[in-house]
Amino acid sequence: MNRAVAFFAAFASVTGGTVHAQGVDFTQMVSLQDPRLMVTVTPLPASDPWCSSYSFPTNPGCVGEVAGEIPRPIGVDSVGRSYRLTGQFSLSVASPETVALLYRELGDAPLTSLATIYTRRCIDAVPYCTPNYLFAATLPWVDPVAGNIMMVAAGCVIPSGAGGCDLRAGAALVTISGLPKMFDTLLTFVPPGQTISLLTPTHPDGFRSADSLQLWAGDVRTLPDWSQATAVSCVAAATPKPGQLVSVADTLPDPAVGPARYYVVASQNGPQRRLGREYVNGALSARDPAVLPVCQ
Repeated sequence: MNRAVAFFAAFASVTGGTVHAQGVDFTQMVSLQDPRLMVTVTPLPASDPWCSSYSFPTNPGCVGEVAGEIPRPIGVDSVGRSYRLTGQFSLSVASPETVALLYRELGDAPLTSLATIYTRRCIDAVPYCTPNYLFAATLPWVDPVAGNIMMVAAGCVIPSGAGGCDLRAGAALVTISGLPKMFDTLLTFVPPGQTISLLTPTHPDGFRSADSLQLWAGDVRTLPDWSQATAVSCVAAATPKPGQLVSVADTLPDPAVGPARYYVVASQNGPQRRLGREYVNGALSARDPAVLPVCQ
């Protein structure tokens, strides 16, 4: 897959030579606002070759010491919601930390803030925000199948009393996961209201569309015997649309101390029914819904 080469970065002038730093903590690069998302960092053997040194403005792929909004679309997830990045880049004393903001949008609904992506972040804010991290990264891209937003990042540490650092000090693949996947119905549970929420994917369990979604529950000790599952709702949603959020009241009593309950969604399309996917011997495969009771 070809991707456009585009990057965002902060800019720092180097005085007294370039400082090489180790131990870059790339988990400090992203701060999440959506609790359903998660950040993972995979170290890379070499730093990003495009933004590992600041050559702005001669390198059009990097954003350097520029103040102003930089709106950029980065992709669409499996349920048709788009994502974009905006940033206010400034290295003034009044703004020692510089950030880019990751948003999700759907039609005319208000933008949803998902994450703050730092291009410069304080390690010790007292007294002058030194030392601090400096990050540069490719423009994030959306993987709608796996439900991820990813970017290749380079980074370094500006020590106290030093004028700059070398971004070749570290590199990583930074992944924000938790977006809906192409085939999986996303389930969330809200304890105060005892509510189960279902986010409909583009192709539920691989169907072109679903006539209905069924919600089932059971004791985890009976897995994978689906014949012992209990129907929570036989029609949690009728002809659900991609991206539709469905809420189902959970009327089952709380389990006793010790036992635990699972919830699973079955997709119905005509006479066919599918029960999601599972890992078997390290491989992802479809669950067999043959023994799942008929929903009545």
